[in-house]
Amino acid sequence: MKEKLVMFDMDGTLYDTVGSNYYAYKEALEQCGYTLDREFFANVCFGHNYKTFVPLIIKDNLKGEYTGQELDTQVKERVTEELLEKVHEVKKDVYKKYFDEIRVNEGLINLIKRIKYNTNIALVTTASKKNVYDILEHFHHVDLFDYIFTQEDVKEQKPDPTCYIVAMEHFGVKPEESYIYEDSDVGLKAAYKSGANVIKVGKF
Repeated sequence: MKEKLVMFDMDGTLYDTVGSNYYAYKEALEQCGYTLDREFFANVCFGHNYKTFVPLIIKDNLKGEYTGQELDTQVKERVTEELLEKVHEVKKDVYKKYFDEIRVNEGLINLIKRIKYNTNIALVTTASKKNVYDILEHFHHVDLFDYIFTQEDVKEQKPDPTCYIVAMEHFGVKPEESYIYEDSDVGLKAAYKSGANVIKVGKF
Protein backbone atom coordinates (compact mmCIF):
# COMPACT_ATOMS: atom_id res chain seq x y z
CA MET A 1 0.00 0.00 0.00
CA LYS A 2 1.24 3.45 -0.94
CA GLU A 3 1.48 5.73 2.09
CA LYS A 4 3.42 8.89 1.24
CA LEU A 5 2.61 11.45 -1.42
CA VAL A 6 5.07 13.26 -3.67
CA MET A 7 3.73 16.18 -5.72
CA PHE A 8 5.43 17.84 -8.66
CA ASP A 9 4.80 21.17 -10.33
CA MET A 10 5.13 21.01 -14.14
CA ASP A 11 6.50 24.18 -15.77
CA GLY A 12 10.03 24.87 -14.59
CA THR A 13 10.08 21.79 -12.35
CA LEU A 14 9.60 18.70 -14.53
CA TYR A 15 9.85 20.52 -17.84
CA ASP A 16 11.63 23.69 -18.93
CA THR A 17 8.82 25.26 -20.94
CA VAL A 18 9.94 28.89 -21.04
CA GLY A 19 10.68 28.73 -24.77
CA SER A 20 7.54 26.84 -25.77
CA ASN A 21 5.29 29.09 -23.67
CA TYR A 22 7.01 32.21 -24.96
CA TYR A 23 6.56 31.37 -28.64
CA ALA A 24 2.95 30.25 -28.15
CA TYR A 25 1.99 33.40 -26.24
CA LYS A 26 3.93 35.54 -28.72
CA GLU A 27 1.89 34.11 -31.60
CA ALA A 28 -1.37 34.55 -29.67
CA LEU A 29 -0.59 38.16 -28.76
CA GLU A 30 0.47 39.03 -32.30
CA GLN A 31 -2.97 37.96 -33.48
CA CYS A 32 -4.34 40.62 -31.13
CA GLY A 33 -1.92 43.30 -32.29
CA TYR A 34 0.69 43.12 -29.52
CA THR A 35 4.34 42.09 -29.31
CA LEU A 36 6.11 40.03 -26.65
CA ASP A 37 9.78 40.31 -25.68
CA ARG A 38 11.36 36.99 -24.63
CA GLU A 39 13.35 38.47 -21.73
CA PHE A 40 10.24 40.27 -20.45
CA PHE A 41 8.27 37.03 -20.62
CA ALA A 42 10.95 34.98 -18.85
CA ASN A 43 11.51 37.52 -16.06
CA VAL A 44 8.01 38.89 -15.50
CA CYS A 45 5.43 36.44 -16.84
CA PHE A 46 6.64 32.86 -16.64
CA GLY A 47 5.26 30.92 -13.69
CA HIS A 48 2.24 33.21 -13.29
CA ASN A 49 -1.34 32.87 -14.49
CA TYR A 50 -2.14 34.44 -17.88
CA LYS A 51 -4.79 36.70 -16.31
CA THR A 52 -2.03 38.21 -14.21
CA PHE A 53 0.65 38.72 -16.85
CA VAL A 54 -1.27 39.53 -20.05
CA PRO A 55 -2.21 42.99 -18.66
CA LEU A 56 1.49 43.55 -17.88
CA ILE A 57 2.40 42.69 -21.47
CA ILE A 58 -0.23 45.10 -22.83
CA LYS A 59 1.07 47.82 -20.50
CA ASP A 60 4.63 47.21 -21.70
CA ASN A 61 3.41 47.55 -25.30
CA LEU A 62 1.69 50.88 -24.61
CA LYS A 63 4.44 52.57 -22.58
CA GLY A 64 5.79 54.34 -25.65
CA GLU A 65 2.44 55.96 -26.39
CA TYR A 66 1.01 56.70 -22.94
CA THR A 67 2.21 57.55 -19.44
CA GLY A 68 0.83 57.78 -15.92
CA GLN A 69 -2.91 57.65 -15.42
CA GLU A 70 -3.60 57.64 -19.15
CA LEU A 71 -1.49 54.49 -19.51
CA ASP A 72 -3.41 52.75 -16.74
CA THR A 73 -6.71 53.80 -18.32
CA GLN A 74 -5.69 52.44 -21.72
CA VAL A 75 -4.64 49.11 -20.22
CA LYS A 76 -7.89 48.80 -18.28
CA GLU A 77 -9.96 49.55 -21.40
CA ARG A 78 -8.07 47.11 -23.63
CA VAL A 79 -7.66 44.17 -21.25
CA THR A 80 -11.16 42.74 -21.44
CA GLU A 81 -12.22 39.22 -20.46
CA GLU A 82 -12.72 38.58 -24.17
CA LEU A 83 -9.12 39.55 -24.95
CA LEU A 84 -7.73 37.43 -22.12
CA GLU A 85 -9.64 34.36 -23.23
CA LYS A 86 -8.75 34.85 -26.90
CA VAL A 87 -5.04 35.01 -26.04
CA HIS A 88 -5.33 31.96 -23.84
CA GLU A 89 -7.31 29.89 -26.36
CA VAL A 90 -4.96 30.69 -29.24
CA LYS A 91 -1.98 29.90 -27.03
CA LYS A 92 -3.42 26.48 -26.18
CA ASP A 93 -4.16 25.75 -29.84
CA VAL A 94 -0.67 26.60 -31.14
CA TYR A 95 1.34 25.30 -28.16
CA LYS A 96 2.16 21.92 -29.74
CA LYS A 97 4.03 23.65 -32.55
CA TYR A 98 6.76 24.63 -30.11
CA PHE A 99 7.34 21.39 -28.19
CA ASP A 100 10.85 21.14 -29.65
CA GLU A 101 11.69 24.00 -27.27
CA ILE A 102 10.84 21.92 -24.17
CA ARG A 103 13.60 20.36 -22.06
CA VAL A 104 12.81 17.48 -19.69
CA ASN A 105 14.20 17.34 -16.15
CA GLU A 106 15.50 13.80 -16.58
CA GLY A 107 16.71 13.65 -12.98
CA LEU A 108 13.22 14.11 -11.56
CA ILE A 109 11.59 11.88 -14.17
CA ASN A 110 14.00 9.10 -13.20
CA LEU A 111 13.19 9.74 -9.53
CA ILE A 112 9.48 9.30 -10.24
CA LYS A 113 10.16 6.03 -12.06
CA ARG A 114 12.11 4.72 -9.07
CA ILE A 115 9.58 5.58 -6.36
CA LYS A 116 6.18 5.35 -8.11
CA TYR A 117 5.50 1.74 -7.14
CA ASN A 118 5.44 2.43 -3.39
CA THR A 119 4.64 6.17 -3.34
CA ASN A 120 1.65 8.19 -4.53
CA ILE A 121 2.77 10.52 -7.33
CA ALA A 122 0.79 13.62 -8.33
CA LEU A 123 1.30 16.32 -10.91
CA VAL A 124 -0.09 19.58 -9.50
CA THR A 125 -0.06 22.46 -11.94
CA THR A 126 -2.11 25.53 -12.76
CA ALA A 127 -1.47 25.01 -16.49
CA SER A 128 -4.50 24.17 -18.65
CA LYS A 129 -5.62 20.55 -18.87
CA LYS A 130 -5.21 20.54 -22.65
CA ASN A 131 -1.60 21.75 -22.57
CA VAL A 132 -0.72 19.47 -19.64
CA TYR A 133 -1.92 16.34 -21.41
CA ASP A 134 -0.40 17.47 -24.71
CA ILE A 135 3.03 17.61 -23.03
CA LEU A 136 2.62 14.38 -21.06
CA GLU A 137 1.45 12.49 -24.13
CA HIS A 138 4.24 13.96 -26.25
CA PHE A 139 6.88 12.63 -23.85
CA HIS A 140 4.92 9.44 -22.96
CA HIS A 141 4.74 10.46 -19.28
CA VAL A 142 1.00 10.24 -18.54
CA ASP A 143 1.32 6.89 -16.78
CA LEU A 144 3.95 8.21 -14.36
CA PHE A 145 1.26 9.90 -12.28
CA ASP A 146 -1.47 8.54 -10.03
CA TYR A 147 -3.27 11.89 -10.10
CA ILE A 148 -3.03 14.89 -12.45
CA PHE A 149 -4.34 18.20 -11.10
CA THR A 150 -4.72 21.09 -13.60
CA GLN A 151 -5.97 24.66 -13.91
CA GLU A 152 -9.57 23.54 -14.40
CA ASP A 153 -9.68 21.64 -11.10
CA VAL A 154 -9.66 24.65 -8.76
CA LYS A 155 -10.46 28.36 -9.01
CA GLU A 156 -7.68 29.50 -6.70
CA GLN A 157 -4.30 29.99 -8.34
CA LYS A 158 -0.86 29.70 -6.76
CA PRO A 159 0.37 31.19 -4.39
CA ASP A 160 -2.91 29.99 -2.89
CA PRO A 161 -2.18 26.48 -1.52
CA THR A 162 -5.61 25.02 -2.37
CA CYS A 163 -4.31 22.91 -5.27
CA TYR A 164 -1.84 21.10 -3.01
CA ILE A 165 -4.33 20.76 -0.15
CA VAL A 166 -6.91 19.18 -2.49
CA ALA A 167 -4.27 16.77 -3.80
CA MET A 168 -3.42 15.67 -0.23
CA GLU A 169 -7.12 15.25 0.56
CA HIS A 170 -7.54 13.15 -2.59
CA PHE A 171 -4.99 10.62 -1.30
CA GLY A 172 -5.96 10.97 2.35
CA VAL A 173 -2.43 11.88 3.47
CA LYS A 174 -1.29 14.47 6.00
CA PRO A 175 1.00 17.38 5.11
CA GLU A 176 3.85 15.83 7.11
CA GLU A 177 3.56 12.74 4.88
CA SER A 178 3.67 14.81 1.71
CA TYR A 179 6.50 16.28 -0.38
CA ILE A 180 6.33 19.02 -3.00
CA TYR A 181 8.86 19.78 -5.75
CA GLU A 182 8.50 23.40 -6.92
CA ASP A 183 10.61 26.04 -8.66
CA SER A 184 8.82 29.40 -8.94
CA ASP A 185 8.30 31.98 -6.20
CA VAL A 186 4.49 31.72 -6.39
CA GLY A 187 4.65 27.93 -6.47
CA LEU A 188 6.99 27.78 -3.50
CA LYS A 189 4.72 30.10 -1.51
CA ALA A 190 1.78 27.79 -2.22
CA ALA A 191 3.83 24.74 -1.28
CA TYR A 192 4.99 26.17 2.06
CA LYS A 193 1.47 27.35 2.92
CA SER A 194 0.15 23.82 2.38
CA GLY A 195 2.22 22.56 5.31
CA ALA A 196 3.91 19.83 3.27
CA ASN A 197 7.66 19.22 3.02
CA VAL A 198 9.07 21.38 0.22
CA ILE A 199 12.00 20.76 -2.13
CA LYS A 200 13.07 23.73 -4.24
CA VAL A 201 14.04 22.84 -7.80
CA GLY A 202 16.85 24.82 -9.40
CA LYS A 203 17.78 25.20 -13.05
CA PHE A 204 18.47 21.99 -14.93
